Amino acid sequence: MDAPEVNQRRMEEIPVDVRGTVDDDDLDDHLWLRLAARVGEDVDAIAALSADVAAYYATRFFEWEYASGGVTGFLDWGAELGPLVAPGYRRMGLETAGDAFDALWSSPMVQRLIANPTYEPTEAESAALDSLADAVGRHDAERIEFVRGHPDVFSV
Repeated sequence: MDAPEVNQRRMEEIPVDVRGTVDDDDLDDHLWLRLAARVGEDVDAIAALSADVAAYYATRFFEWEYASGGVTGFLDWGAELGPLVAPGYRRMGLETAGDAFDALWSSPMVQRLIANPTYEPTEAESAALDSLADAVGRHDAERIEFVRGHPDVFSV
C-alpha cells in the first residue's frame, strides 16, 4: 500500500480531534474521510447524522463534486443529497449560498437531468447550469469555521 492510501485509511479509522488539529486543510480532509467511510452516499445515513454534521457533509459533497465534474457530476454521484444542501448552507449561516443552491436545484434543467439522467445538456445549457452553481460559491473556510465552532459535534 502506498503512502496516500495508508494516510487515507488512518484518517478513516482515527477519530477526529477538532480541538487538536491545527491545520484547517488537515481537519477538513480527516473529517471528510472519516465521515465518507461511515456514510458514503447513503442519504438515509447522512440524514441521520446530527443537523450540523449533515450540513457539513452535504455542502462539501456538492462543492467537491461540482468542482470535479460540474453540475452533472454532482447529479451523477449525489442527486439524492440535493434536498440536504440548501438547508445545510442555511444551518451554517450561509443564506445567500442556500438561496443560490435552491435556484440551481429548482431550475428546469436540473429537474430535467434528475428525471432523465441520460440527457446530455447542450453547451448553452451547461453554461447556464455552471452560472447557477457558481453563484453558490465555495465555502471551505466558512465550513471549517463552523466545524471549529462545534467541536463536540464534529469530534467523530
